[in-house]
Amino acid sequence: MNFTVNKLGNVNLLNNTKILYVISLFIILFYLSPFFLYSEDLYIQIYDNLDSNHIWLKILAESGMIFSDSIEIIPNMMSGLPRLSYGTEYNALLWLYVLFEPFTAYSINEVILHIFAFFSMLILLKRYFIKETTLNRNLIIFTSSLLFSLVPFWPSGGLGIPSIPLVSYSFLNIFYNKDTKKDWIILFLIPFYSIFILSYFFYLLLLILFIIYLSIKHKKVYWNFLSAILFMTTIFLLIDYRLISAMFVDNHFISHRTEFLVHKNILIDSYKLFILDFFNGNNNQISAQFPFVIAVSLSAYLLSFNKRKYTYKESITIILLFSLLSYFSVWHILLVNLYTLPIIFFILLVTLKYSYEKKIAYILLTILILSAWSGFWFSEELKSLFPNTLLIEKINFSRFTFLQPFFWYLLLVAAFIVISNRIKFSSLIIPIIAIFILSQEFKDKYFIQVDEDKYEATYRAYYAKKLFTIIDKYIDKDKSTYRVGSIGLEPAVSLYNGFYTIDGYSANYPLEYKHTFNKILQSNLYTNKSLKPLFTEWGSKCYLFGPDASLTYSFDAGDYNRNTQIPYFVFDIETLRELQTKYIFSAYEIIYPDPKEIKLLRLFTQEESYWDIYLYQIQYPTETD
Repeated sequence: MNFTVNKLGNVNLLNNTKILYVISLFIILFYLSPFFLYSEDLYIQIYDNLDSNHIWLKILAESGMIFSDSIEIIPNMMSGLPRLSYGTEYNALLWLYVLFEPFTAYSINEVILHIFAFFSMLILLKRYFIKETTLNRNLIIFTSSLLFSLVPFWPSGGLGIPSIPLVSYSFLNIFYNKDTKKDWIILFLIPFYSIFILSYFFYLLLLILFIIYLSIKHKKVYWNFLSAILFMTTIFLLIDYRLISAMFVDNHFISHRTEFLVHKNILIDSYKLFILDFFNGNNNQISAQFPFVIAVSLSAYLLSFNKRKYTYKESITIILLFSLLSYFSVWHILLVNLYTLPIIFFILLVTLKYSYEKKIAYILLTILILSAWSGFWFSEELKSLFPNTLLIEKINFSRFTFLQPFFWYLLLVAAFIVISNRIKFSSLIIPIIAIFILSQEFKDKYFIQVDEDKYEATYRAYYAKKLFTIIDKYIDKDKSTYRVGSIGLEPAVSLYNGFYTIDGYSANYPLEYKHTFNKILQSNLYTNKSLKPLFTEWGSKCYLFGPDASLTYSFDAGDYNRNTQIPYFVFDIETLRELQTKYIFSAYEIIYPDPKEIKLLRLFTQEESYWDIYLYQIQYPTETD
């Protein structure tokens, strides 16, 4: 498959490769510069990031149990979790945490992801999508690669999404029998810095469907291509041997995931999820496609019905019209309409044969189908079609949307080509469009320099190392000899500072522990109806949920208010004692604590800390004041 651009003239300044390299790398480094300038004073996304994966990697890296048996217990979190709960040891991201301090490892990972994404897309586009020498060829290649590189990739996903263009390049080489050893080396190495079930499972599945289609169409079996898919899949399975073994061979424990209630939406709710997935992407894998990438792509598709190049006057008219639609937010109004996506889907199908640039339609249809599949995956109707099947129960197929960034920016490449072919001044229009998309990407990134009400606390303030050092000195006991629980702050904070907790956030832990923890929460869950389904139908967060304004889901939206007070200690004291809970770190004051249950020891505050911590001691029958 080759995207081509007609030859328009001599190479100009914006098509000079050296200049484009300098500009692109400068923008990428500027994007990443806050990590070097602000260090731990950055505001970094907490949800599914600092509250979870970052902590899991830190715990495992420091545990001395990286290569331990899957059933061995790492004691830090949730009264001790099996080694299986922390994932594979053959992950490059984990080894960054082994070699460096947590924040340094996090920062290095961010630099790798974005720079790798740039060259990954650059290599693919140079070889397979824009071959002929044209006025705007290099401009399109570098602009598209830059925009793809600044997608706000989920940090814990590693190279799962940034590497897809490079892997596609290798698969295309294999498909066209142009492969060399380097292509097979790429397919071998990428799994060591990716998460199979969050990206490449779905990518490889799409490749299988694609090659089946071609095999039927051409009545030919593409053995080399199938061998490459099998090769990469095998590497992934060997790397994730712990998870694969637990899922299909030796289930060391019954996972809490068996009680997930996923397929519960009625059709209209699933349809709304479809719309959200199309415009916003997955919560963990934002594509920054709305509104500019979508608007530019749809506009380019409309332009593609005319084969000739527009005149200067026509080009100016088109540019002004697009600008006015954007300035007055008409694109936004049109796109967010409840019925927009079915209309777009219908128009694409009906008009496809009349377009001179069908690539836009094909890619856009692919994104629509993936988004629809993701949205309707949660519907009760889909569950009824495939009752109790292995794949339905074991794999979350809504994660097809993790692939969206690749398709969105491939779509943008196709749109840029149409603009270059049809519109005058395209060498100026493409950079202007890029600036608007860059502004969106800078807005959606996982970190910010100053508090803009996007994230509540800086990295330093969130983990509050100085405050917890003071608390540790006050308690003055070996941390491994007692357990703590947290109210109003996430257990990740205590875990980061070396405390052993009864609570935590885990994607895979024993169902038995969930049932035990449910006893602690039972009276509170029945009081707070909004929290009950969060725990009973999901349960990956075993938190001491407070009755009122305490933690419910995430602090990213600014949930913490230190002036909040909790009337009573509402948790089952006997179960807490059974779990050897000695202390409670509470971000809120408990007004009427039962002296037979808990006793306030001291309030701790520290200037750099996001939290005020009330230290409570669990009272045991044998203890006296």
